[in-house]
Amino acid sequence: MRRELAWAGLGIAALLTPLVPLGVFSITAALPTDLEAIDARYEPLENRSQRVPSTPGACGLNEAGPACTRVETSFKTKEVSYPTRETVMGLSTLNGTLYLPDAPDGRRPAAILVHGSGPQSRHALTPGEITGAYDKPLAVFDALAADLAGQGLVVLTYDKRACAQCYPEIYENADFSDFRFQLFVEDALAGIDYLASRDDVHGDAIVVLGHSQGGGFAPHIAAADDRVVAVAMLAGFTGTFRDIVVDQLEAYADTRRAQWDVFGAWNLSIQADVMRQCLDKLDGDYDPADDCLGGGVHLQALAEYDALNSLTPAVIRDLDAPLFAVSGTVDRNVPAEEIAAIIAASGGSDAEFHLIPKMGHNLTNAIQPEEPPELHSTFLTRLSDFLSSVHFPAAPTPERSDAVTPDGLPHKP
Repeated sequence: MRRELAWAGLGIAALLTPLVPLGVFSITAALPTDLEAIDARYEPLENRSQRVPSTPGACGLNEAGPACTRVETSFKTKEVSYPTRETVMGLSTLNGTLYLPDAPDGRRPAAILVHGSGPQSRHALTPGEITGAYDKPLAVFDALAADLAGQGLVVLTYDKRACAQCYPEIYENADFSDFRFQLFVEDALAGIDYLASRDDVHGDAIVVLGHSQGGGFAPHIAAADDRVVAVAMLAGFTGTFRDIVVDQLEAYADTRRAQWDVFGAWNLSIQADVMRQCLDKLDGDYDPADDCLGGGVHLQALAEYDALNSLTPAVIRDLDAPLFAVSGTVDRNVPAEEIAAIIAASGGSDAEFHLIPKMGHNLTNAIQPEEPPELHSTFLTRLSDFLSSVHFPAAPTPERSDAVTPDGLPHKP
C-alpha cells in the first residue's frame, strides 16, 4: 500500500512539475515594471553651463512690465483653423485650439506644441506609460498649453494630420502614397505662419516645443524659421526612427526579462523582430510602396524620415535659438541616454539639459503618479525658468545665401 501511494505521489508530482514554472512565469508577467530600479541607474541632471547670457534689460518670454516680473494670468481658449503650406492627402486646413492669456495687454510671445508619433489630436491624450496605465487618461498638450498660457504665452495646439478621427471627411478618400514625415514639420511651420499673422502675437518671439517624435522635429522646425527664438525637445531624440522603435522594444524586453517575465519579454522581442525585418529592407533594393510597417506608411516615407533624422545632430549644433532638452530617468519610450546624445550633438552651443528623476515619457511622475495624473512639477519649473532666461525680441541673425536646408526644408526667410 505504501509503495502504491509513493508511486501515485511521484506520478502526480510528474504531472504538476511543468505547471510550476508556468505558474511562476504567470505571476512574474503580472508584476509591474520595477521603475525604481530603472530610476536608480541614472544620475539626475540639471546642466545650464552652455547657456549664453541674454541681453541685459530685456524681459524673458514669460515676463512683463518694467520690472520684468513673471506673468501669472488666466486664459481663454478659441477654436481655430489655419491653412497648410501645401495640399497633400487632400488636407489643406488644420484645426486646433488657441490659448489666449487674459493679461498683459499688447503682443505676447507664442508657443506651438508639436506631437509625438501616432494619430494624435490637439490634446495628446494618453492612457498611460507603456509600463502601466493611469487611473484616468492625461491630455498632455492640454495641460502643457494651460501652463504656458498661464505664463502669458499665446499657445497653439492642433490636430495632427495623421489623426483620422480628427479629419474623417479627408481620410475617407485620402491618398496615402503622398504621405511623408516631413509634412509634420511643414504643418508646424504653417502653424508658426498663423501665429505670426495675429495682432496679439509677437511674431518674432515664437517657441517650438516638440514631444517625443515632435522633439526630434523641433530643431528642424527652428532651423527653418527665424521667428523661432527658443526650442524645447521634450523626451526627444537624435537617432533614426528604426533605431528608436526597435531599441525601445528590445530595452523593454530586457527590463521584463530581468524581472523573470519570460512571456512579456518574448512578446516584446517578437514585436522588435517584426519591426526590424520590415525596416531592414531599407538597406537593400526595396519596393517604395511596401507598407510592411502598417498604418499606410510606405518604405519610401520611412527612408526619407531616416534621412531627415540623420541630420538632426548637425541641425542641433547649428541652431541659432537656445535649446531646452529634457528627459526622464524612467522613460521607456526614448532612453535617458538620448540626453547624452543631444549634449554631444550641441557641440557647446546655447543649450541646457535636464534628466529628471522618476519622470516617464509622458512628462509625469511615473513612480508616484498624481491622481488624476499631472505633468511633473520639476519639469514645469525648469521649463518656466528657461523661458524666463530667453529674452525677446531676438537679435537679428545674418541672412543665409542658400535657399534650402540639407533636409530639403525652406531656410529661414
